Amino acid sequence: MSDYNRTESAQESFKEKRKPKSPIKYKIALSEEQREAKRMIYENQVTILYGVAGTSKTTLASITALDMLFKGEVNRITLIRPTVATENIGYLKGPLQEKMSPWFVPVIENLYDIYDRKAIDKLLEDGRLRFLPLQFAQGVNFKNEVVIFEEAENATQVQIRMALTRICDGAKVIFTGDVAQIQLKIANESGFSKLLSICGKIDNLACFELTENRRSKIVVDILEHY
Repeated sequence: MSDYNRTESAQESFKEKRKPKSPIKYKIALSEEQREAKRMIYENQVTILYGVAGTSKTTLASITALDMLFKGEVNRITLIRPTVATENIGYLKGPLQEKMSPWFVPVIENLYDIYDRKAIDKLLEDGRLRFLPLQFAQGVNFKNEVVIFEEAENATQVQIRMALTRICDGAKVIFTGDVAQIQLKIANESGFSKLLSICGKIDNLACFELTENRRSKIVVDILEHY
């Protein structure tokens, strides 16, 4: 039986069986700021993580999503990342996963840095970790899964609204973004500022600014001049 068609009681029993018998070991440790943000993700259905380059927005979203998956709290992780070059990917040869691979390399490399490479590859193979192009998200329902909407600053207001209206019960959506990193040809078409503006206006939707630099100190110095 598909995970998505189980009765509520069967689903709870299934989740209990899938819970890891020992603590999940990641390759990196979270700081207090990151642990606070992680708690916020658990407490809300939609969370917007924002901050300058190097604040590990993707890392935090990925660890939290893996936690939920390994503990049986969700059935799948869905990765969305705008294809800034063009939203038309039809000219690329091969199946969907192959077509999207160039855009998702940074996210997958991040997952490899966090957890065992073979385990991540197995999640991809089993469909418990998937790529979803924005243009294919229309009409899709997000249910019993964690959706990581990566680099949301490069999505339009229409695209972000569309993603938000896909949410069903049992799903969580984590947006990551930084208004200083917009790469759209027309910067004011970004919908990320609008998304941030609704923080505090909707129950079960929260925003968290990450401030700690997790890369080389030179990144902080560079950002002071850009």
